[in-house]
Amino acid sequence: MVEWILDGVPLAQVMPSFRGTLTEDEAISALAYIKSFWPDDVRERQTKGSLEYEKQIAEFDDLP
Repeated sequence: MVEWILDGVPLAQVMPSFRGTLTEDEAISALAYIKSFWPDDVRERQTKGSLEYEKQIAEFDDLP
């Protein structure tokens, strides 16, 4: 999600990129603040989704 904040959401044109405006640490802090309002079940689902996304990216990077 930090990459989405910095570079924009892939294939979406709604949210602008904030790279150059925010540092990575600032993006992490903003995301932590937003997540602090999420219920536990939503945070849990997002964590699982992020892990799955990272796994898919790693598999894609391993393709010849």
